[in-house]
Amino acid sequence: MAKATRIKKIDLEKSLMLRIQGEAGKYNTLPWDMLKKVGDSLQELIRSIAKNEINNDQAIDLANFDIELADFFKGSAVPNFKLTPRVKPTVSDVYAQREVVSRRFSVLMNIAGSGSYLELKKQYTSIVVRNDIAEKVYDFVSSFGNSPVEIVNKKGKGFSSLYSIKKFNPKIKEELISKVVELELPNSADELLNGVATVKVKKNKKGKLVPKISEYYISKEASLSFAPDIINVPGRQYILDFPLRSSLSKEDGHFIIECEMLDIVATGQTEEEAENIFNQEFDYIYTRYNSLPENQLSVRLLKVKKFINLLVKQVIEV
Repeated sequence: MAKATRIKKIDLEKSLMLRIQGEAGKYNTLPWDMLKKVGDSLQELIRSIAKNEINNDQAIDLANFDIELADFFKGSAVPNFKLTPRVKPTVSDVYAQREVVSRRFSVLMNIAGSGSYLELKKQYTSIVVRNDIAEKVYDFVSSFGNSPVEIVNKKGKGFSSLYSIKKFNPKIKEELISKVVELELPNSADELLNGVATVKVKKNKKGKLVPKISEYYISKEASLSFAPDIINVPGRQYILDFPLRSSLSKEDGHFIIECEMLDIVATGQTEEEAENIFNQEFDYIYTRYNSLPENQLSVRLLKVKKFINLLVKQVIEV
């Protein structure tokens, strides 16, 4: 299968022109049901990108990622979409968020242009996110039916092609989407293993929420990941250069966050309480070790001090 080519930027702030050819666009018009299907699937894809790509610590209003039909050109049928100009301010930088979405949309259309849809496995290691994005990309690409489609830019009286969208084979989609599997536990009552799972929650016919495991991993060492890149304590905020990989587990009703590298073990009755204690321990280690001369630290603590100073990009007093 062909590899993805160089990524050509699509600026959703300005324009997304879809040149729909073949039977659907031969009269320089589009049937309403097709235009609606294309628009709806495009909207869902852009919202999915926004939900999954923008950092969780940012405020986000999905209404700022609505699309609007800006123009309709001849040359087969060329609807031109763009992000809504009706921006609703939030405490975060909305335009920076929209730039993130445009960049990621460009990456996805680069994949669609090459037909290398299995590349989505590399792009999205999280099963939940990959399932969502793959579904939305498939729906968008499939919304054109059998009509050849290009993403184009206006060039003089004509158009220049950015991407020629390739078909998304349903079998490839099946490879990308994680299926629900039955969880088989060890037969031995004495063997206790840890497990990490992705759980989907669906409503049954009676409206009751039913959890189903979509993918799981069982091992004595299995645990959830806790990886903050910002640590907040009263009066101070630590901006990290890279996420601090730690483990999150629950035992006997208590949440435990552990970072072996820094010798931090934080326990709380809630995940939030454990995280607060973890942050306080991090703050103590950073301030304490940096207040001591190196000749008062053991070899182990000296390594911890060097690591934590490498980890912390900026300390903001608040």
